[in-house]
Amino acid sequence: MNIIVNEINTDKKKAISGIEILFVSAFMVFATTSGCRSNIFPESPSLNILTLTKAPTTMIKTSIKPDIPTFTLTTSLTRSLFPTEIDSVLPHNWRDIGPEGGEITSIAIDPITSSNLYVGTMKRGVFKSTDGGNNWNYANIGLPNDSITSLVIDPTSPNTIFVGTFSNGMFKSINGGDDWIAINDNLPINIVVNAIAIDPKTTSTLYFAGFGVYKSINGGDDWKVVLPGPGYNHYDALSIDPNTPTTIYVGTNGDGLYKSINSGETWSIESAGLPDKSVVCFIKVDPSTPNTLYTGTIKGLFISVNGGEYWKPSNTIIPYAGCAGIEMDSLNTNILYIANYGGVYKSTNGGKNLVKVSNLNDYFITKLAIDPHDLKTIYAGTVYNGMMKSTNGGQTWIDANNDLQSNVITSLALNPKKYNTVLAGTSTGVYRSENGGTEWKAINNGLRRRVNGLVLNPLNPATIYVSSMGEVYKSINNGNNWVSVLSEPEGECCFNSLAIDQNKPNTLYAGTSNGYVHISTNGGIEWTKNEICSSIRCVIYALAIDNLNSTTLYASTNNGLYKSTNGGTDWRTINNNMENIGVHTIVIDTLSPDTLYAGTERGGVFKSTNGGRDWFNMENGLPQNATILSLSVDPINPNTIYAGTLGNGIFASSDGGKNWLFFGLNKTDIATIVIVPNNPKIIYAGTWFGVFSLQIME
Repeated sequence: MNIIVNEINTDKKKAISGIEILFVSAFMVFATTSGCRSNIFPESPSLNILTLTKAPTTMIKTSIKPDIPTFTLTTSLTRSLFPTEIDSVLPHNWRDIGPEGGEITSIAIDPITSSNLYVGTMKRGVFKSTDGGNNWNYANIGLPNDSITSLVIDPTSPNTIFVGTFSNGMFKSINGGDDWIAINDNLPINIVVNAIAIDPKTTSTLYFAGFGVYKSINGGDDWKVVLPGPGYNHYDALSIDPNTPTTIYVGTNGDGLYKSINSGETWSIESAGLPDKSVVCFIKVDPSTPNTLYTGTIKGLFISVNGGEYWKPSNTIIPYAGCAGIEMDSLNTNILYIANYGGVYKSTNGGKNLVKVSNLNDYFITKLAIDPHDLKTIYAGTVYNGMMKSTNGGQTWIDANNDLQSNVITSLALNPKKYNTVLAGTSTGVYRSENGGTEWKAINNGLRRRVNGLVLNPLNPATIYVSSMGEVYKSINNGNNWVSVLSEPEGECCFNSLAIDQNKPNTLYAGTSNGYVHISTNGGIEWTKNEICSSIRCVIYALAIDNLNSTTLYASTNNGLYKSTNGGTDWRTINNNMENIGVHTIVIDTLSPDTLYAGTERGGVFKSTNGGRDWFNMENGLPQNATILSLSVDPINPNTIYAGTLGNGIFASSDGGKNWLFFGLNKTDIATIVIVPNNPKIIYAGTWFGVFSLQIME
């Protein structure tokens, strides 16, 4: 019997036949912006296809959850595929376990069948619902591993959809999102798309805005620039007059508003009355009175009744009003729904006065959309809670997130007294599961920021600490309430990393994006600040403490590794054989603390057996130029190590890092890996697409 080992396809509900395992060889680039992580995605990785013969048993696919392929390997087949010494680290049953929700970047409603919805997400592509948001499915086949910035539907052919991405340009589907193709001819590489607009009368003509405005007259087959970028700023908003589609409006990030009356051939600035250096984040044209325009700015809602020649502010001054969306009642366009990041407002007099109709202060609204056939049904995309839905004009809301999972996971932690309790730090706050990820609850009261690091007090796990953008927060009641215990001036510091002394859990360390470590020895009441590498641009990605001698600490930074032997007071570099390499993570062998593993930027894994004096590259089997974001050592068998990569999934070694094998989650960024201490065959992976769990089978 011949067995072909092929690529695992993780697209939701796509059938997979045969035995499919992927070996990836690729690299991805990792960048930092003000100390906060971002990524640039490469082309598709190359695949090494193996052919195996005469395997004595078969592989059985088990259905844990329909969206993730899962497998059980028998011992005989395992040994026929791989050497005996790595039996314990083969991929078995990765499950996508949530949490549901996350950041919604765009919403589009089918104009004919309004129960069909599409949403774009941060990092996890497009989701589709065919039942008005009650249930969602992935709609990502052909899309890159990227954030979606904009979505529009062809008004005359609603199976035709256009998607804009953060760094991979434009994509198109002609079958309702079943699959996508890139439409980037004549466009710069890695182009940003912020907004898309379709000519409602000639739908083969469309425009998109980013660092320039581009136009296509053949459905995206090719493009030309019609408005170059405005200096260091960019274009954020785009709207076409539905009655006279040769008239186009473009909003900028700092230069006001531009208008063209000849399909983009020439442009004029139409910013009279708008604030100086105005950020225009949304534009809406009244279809019944096309000279009436509405624009959302950081200073609030502005209105023009003469085609943009002059603008007046709404009588109700609300910062960012309209930036999250402006929607109209199609039967009475004086009725407007206007969203800012804290709620939804309603106007019955064309925007002159606004009344708040819902309090969504904790949800941070990003987009707004109205069902064209049921004007009381409103959808709100949020940063913190995914999709929200109202059926009474915004007065009350319910979440609409079933199987919509778009949380970017930054950190994971287990309750040390109850390992089935999992906490996830995400781009939208903290989630807690008390049943191994089956159900999740957002625990963000007092905490509404991206979480970078997350640690629990090992003696009293109801006490939790998280590091955020410019603050460290503490909870003493399992995360139900949070208070800030450390802050830095906004924009000066991002607390990237957090560590807690397992022997003295009132001792905490918080690493920053500007080269300092803050230390508290009394549970966050007081802090001291020590320099690690602040004289150069230095981002502290991770901190590790030697649990057998907790005065010994390690810090991984974009400038290499540092070590302290006096509790973080003084630090020195330990980069022998690893010079000029950024280090994203460092872990310590708990049974032999002089043995260290470092995950690097485009350099794979390095190992030291003498406390960091010397380092050796351990890259055999890893993708070329692999960036390693996370590492975890099996607490019972420390020769077993897991490495999470940027874009290439998880790799595993059972011989102390000498050799590595692909371990699953292809094309996925692995931010953190946690092993259950008393049962290391259970593993959790925090990815930029959510949390996955694995039960390694015997």
